[in-house]
Amino acid sequence: MKDVCVVTGGGGGMAVALEELIGKDYDLLVTARTQEKVDKLVADLAAKGIEAEGFVCEVQNRDQVKALAARAKEKGTVKAVVNTAGVSPSMVDDLRIILETNLLGTYYVTEEFYDVIAPGGALLNLSSTGGVSYGPLVPKADGIDGIIDKPEADGFIERLVGICEDTEKMFAGALSAGWVAYGISKYFVIRYSQRNAFRFYRNKGVRVNSISPGNFETKMGAIERENGGAQQQAICPIERYGDPKEIAEVMAFMISEKAGYVCGENWLVDGGAMAGLTIPQIQ
Repeated sequence: MKDVCVVTGGGGGMAVALEELIGKDYDLLVTARTQEKVDKLVADLAAKGIEAEGFVCEVQNRDQVKALAARAKEKGTVKAVVNTAGVSPSMVDDLRIILETNLLGTYYVTEEFYDVIAPGGALLNLSSTGGVSYGPLVPKADGIDGIIDKPEADGFIERLVGICEDTEKMFAGALSAGWVAYGISKYFVIRYSQRNAFRFYRNKGVRVNSISPGNFETKMGAIERENGGAQQQAICPIERYGDPKEIAEVMAFMISEKAGYVCGENWLVDGGAMAGLTIPQIQ
């Protein structure tokens, strides 16, 4: 019997590339936000010879995540959870939706699968270069670490919305509240994954990591290209956008036993974009 691998946001370009890569090795449980999207995803994978079970789940809904975890446990030994579900300001302009999906979604998936992932397994959360670059600008300025470390606090999302709006004013509109929310939410993904490394491994023998992609040739990447993504590539050593198959290889490695000593890490897969942004480059 194959081990179970859960992939949230299973219809995204990177997620599909991963599913196609590992689908013959795992019993796949993939999610999307609606039944229509789930049915299409499962059918598309089947057409490529990949068998998968679909499950409707919006990660910002804890009850749905709890049901997903229960179904995964019913299927068999859960050895991998890859949480790719997320949105950017190029997709939605509601600060709450960005924060709830990316931040609370990661929190709910991490917590609900704590008792489900089997020893020797792995949890991989999808962050972004946004969480590495401008995400930390706000935490360093306003001490937000202490806030995002308490996602169940009363008024948590409302407080973050206020910080995003105030930061936009501080930058005089040069950094929109939406991108601040995105940066904070993806910074949380990195930080919360790292904060859970000890708990998961010492208690469960499960590795927790995050991965931060740059620009890739996906539907989301196409939207980002129209909203400033090309500017980031201008300082990127590898000028082209990444192929989803390239990051799928990295994700597959990170959840495999071959990466048995990789724990509490955030891996950048960005063509060198962050190096180009933060380190003077030798021409």
